[in-house]
Amino acid sequence: MNVLFTSSGRRVELINIFKIEGFKTFAADSDPTAPSLYVVSKGFIVPRVVDSPLKYVETLLSICKKESIDIVIPLIDPELVILARAKDEFLDIGTTILLSSYSSVEISADKYKTYNFYKKTGLLAPKTINLDDREQLRKEIKENFFPAILKPKYGSAGKGILECRNLHYFNFFSSHKNCSNYILQKYVSGEEITIDIFGDGTGHLISAVQRKRLKVRGGEVERGITVKYPKLFEDALKFAKEFKPFGPVNIQCFYDKGTNNGLYTEINARFGGGFPLSYHAGANFPKYIKSILSGKILDSMVSDDYKEGLVMSRFDNAVYKYKEELLNLDKNFI
Repeated sequence: MNVLFTSSGRRVELINIFKIEGFKTFAADSDPTAPSLYVVSKGFIVPRVVDSPLKYVETLLSICKKESIDIVIPLIDPELVILARAKDEFLDIGTTILLSSYSSVEISADKYKTYNFYKKTGLLAPKTINLDDREQLRKEIKENFFPAILKPKYGSAGKGILECRNLHYFNFFSSHKNCSNYILQKYVSGEEITIDIFGDGTGHLISAVQRKRLKVRGGEVERGITVKYPKLFEDALKFAKEFKPFGPVNIQCFYDKGTNNGLYTEINARFGGGFPLSYHAGANFPKYIKSILSGKILDSMVSDDYKEGLVMSRFDNAVYKYKEELLNLDKNFI
């Protein structure tokens, strides 16, 4: 199968996993220095998705036609809603975009919708206030709400998140900045757990790998360990039934061993940066992709397809190219 990774950036480790599993790999990015472009069969420079969504989709469609791409795997949040909306256009040329439905991806893109989805699904989530809702602000912003976390409603990779220790700090922040695109979320603590989920799009959960963050850098896990908490497997089943993930999704929570509960904060409708840990622990998502795209019905392997106690300790590696070897380099770029 031919697979195209979009906004591929530094995701060399993920691409290499797909190579091991027999995929022919392609990559697309707007930055000619993205290392992933030089470890695949063919790399492509594409427009920035946030600058021109229509042109971005048109460019990807052209690449998929020319290279007979079977699967597109998007890797950053800003492109997910755009590509979820365009899934039928790609299907018309024989290409599957590995994304959940548009309505589900929309929930994951908006952190206030994410909070309401978790409540509706019966999963616990820290109290969250939409700062665009003046009435809710007036009723609920009191001193006992703090400490809290300020987050961009449509944020990604941990960017723009601020600690908000008290009401005084919040008032200072809101008087100097437009808060309409922020949420305020009550601070919670516990073990930071990411669950790598794989589903077939019907609500049937195939895999749910729990990995605990030990160290984070730039919003992405640098060191982690696989764990197995029975309550979180139950939560993953509830989540999948309502969200109906198609392919990979990861959800994040703070797990309290004392209460045996997870407080859920995020939904990322794509491969997470720490997925290689799940793969090396036994959860073979690329193999599952081949199966569901060939029409095979997979049994649920929840808790059985990976081993706990595997530690990931990542380090930097590099790709070296002379500037004339870079793809479509704009002379003003370097």
